[in-house]
Amino acid sequence: MTKKYYMPEPKSPRRDPVAWLLWGTLGMLTCGLILGGIFSYGLADVSIIPARTQSIISLIASALVMIGVEGNTLPTGVIVFEKWGDSRMHWLDRAAIIASFIGSVMAATIFLSQRQVLFSDSWWRSMALREGPLLAAFAIIVDYYGGIASLGRMRRDYKENMEQWLREVAEWNETHGIAEPVDRSGWRAATIDDARRLAASLNGERPHVNAANLQNYMDALQVRVDVSDTTRTRWAEMVRSGGS
Repeated sequence: MTKKYYMPEPKSPRRDPVAWLLWGTLGMLTCGLILGGIFSYGLADVSIIPARTQSIISLIASALVMIGVEGNTLPTGVIVFEKWGDSRMHWLDRAAIIASFIGSVMAATIFLSQRQVLFSDSWWRSMALREGPLLAAFAIIVDYYGGIASLGRMRRDYKENMEQWLREVAEWNETHGIAEPVDRSGWRAATIDDARRLAASLNGERPHVNAANLQNYMDALQVRVDVSDTTRTRWAEMVRSGGS
C-alpha cells in the first residue's frame, strides 16, 4: 500500500485566525484614518456639519485608529516572533514589530499625560502633550505600514511554502509510484459524440473499456462523464464495439 506524503499542506492565511485579526485591525485603522482625513482636508468646509456631529465623528475616528493600532500589535507580534531567528525572518518583519512597539508606547504615554494629574509638573508630560500628537501620528502611520508588511510577508511565505510543498509531493509520488488525482472540475460534460471520438481513437484498448473505467479513458479528451449508470454502460459498450 502506497503512502501519501507525510507533511501536511501549508495552512492558507484564509484559514489562519491571526491573519483575519490583522485584516480586521488594519481595516479599522484605515476607516479611522479616512474619517480623520475628512476633517483634515475638508477643514474649510467642515463647518456645515453640526458641532455635535463633528465631535461624534472625531471620537469614532479616534476609536477606530486606536483599536487598529493597538489591535494589530497582537497578530503582528505572533507573525514576527513565530519566525524569529528563522531563515524566513526578513528586515520588514523586524521593522513591523518595532513600529508596533513605538505606536503602543506613544499611545500609552499620551494617555497617561492627559489623564494622570499626579505627573502634572513632569517634563515628559509637557513634552508628550506638546509634541506627542505629532509623534503619535508618525508612529501610527509607521505601525500601519508595518502591519501591511506583516500581512504581505505572511501571504508571500504561504505561496513559497506551498510551491515547495507541491514540489516535494510530486517527488514523493514519483518515487513511490503514486498517481495524482485528475482535477476535472473545469472540464465540460461529455456527450455521446465524445464517446464516439474516444472509440475512434482507440484500437487494442477498446476491449478493456467498461462503465467503471470509462472516465479514465475520457480524461484524454478532458471531458467529465456526468451521466447515469445506464448511459455510462451503454457508452462503454459503444466504445468497445468501435463507436456503433
